[in-house]
Amino acid sequence: MLFHHRKLIDRATILFIISSVFILIIYSPTIILEIPFFKISHLEINVKDAAIKQIIKETLNKNFANNWFLLKLNESKFNKLLEKKSGFYIENVKIQSFNFLKGSLKLVINLNSPYFILNNRFFISKNGRIFLYPHLNMENVPILIDISRSWKVGQVYPKGVLKKITLLKDLYSLNYLKNNHKILIGKGEKYRIVFNLRTNIDRAYQVKNFLEKVEYIKHKLSLNILGKKSFAVKIYKE
Repeated sequence: MLFHHRKLIDRATILFIISSVFILIIYSPTIILEIPFFKISHLEINVKDAAIKQIIKETLNKNFANNWFLLKLNESKFNKLLEKKSGFYIENVKIQSFNFLKGSLKLVINLNSPYFILNNRFFISKNGRIFLYPHLNMENVPILIDISRSWKVGQVYPKGVLKKITLLKDLYSLNYLKNNHKILIGKGEKYRIVFNLRTNIDRAYQVKNFLEKVEYIKHKLSLNILGKKSFAVKIYKE
C-alpha cells in the first residue's frame, strides 16, 4: 500500500514538473531562446537558388531567432512570410527534419514554375498562382493578356479557364494568347485561333484532328472556332 502511494506521488511530481516547464516556456519565450538544442546553425534546402536560400536564412534569423521550437510553433506564419518575401515564387515550405545535436534544419521548398507571363508583368504557375520573381528567365514563356481585372501577386487565376487556355496553347503551339471576354485569341508560328471558351475543349481537338487529315495542314492557318457544329479556316500560302 505504501509502495502504491509513493508511485502515485512520483507520477504526480513528474506531471507537475512537465506542466511547470511547459507553462514556463509558453509564458517566458526567452527561455526557449536559451536552449541550445533548439538552435538552428545549419540549413539544408532542396533548391539551388541562392536568393531563395538567403530569404529563408534572413526570415529564420529575424522572425524566429534561428530557433527550431519557435519555428515549429509558427510554421504557418513562416510559410506566409516566405510567400510574401518571394513574391509567391515560394508556394509552400515543409519542415522535413531537424537534428537537435547538429542544429541542422532540412526544409522542402515547393516553387512555382512559370507557365504564362500575365500582361507582360507577372507569371502564372500551372496551378494558377500569380507570382513575381525577378530572377526567372522569361524567354520561351507564352504571353497571356487579360485586362479583365487588376491582377495582384498572390491571387489565383480562374482554374477552369486556365485549364482550357493551357490545353489550347499546347494543342496549337501558341505563344501569345489574349482572353477577351470569354473569347480567346491565340497566335503561334503555324496557327492563329479564335476560340469561344464556353465551348467544350473537345471541339478544339476535333478540329485539330480534321486538319491533320487534309493536305493544307502544311500551311499556316487561321481558325475560328466559335460554335459546336462548324468552324472557319483561312489558309496563308507562302
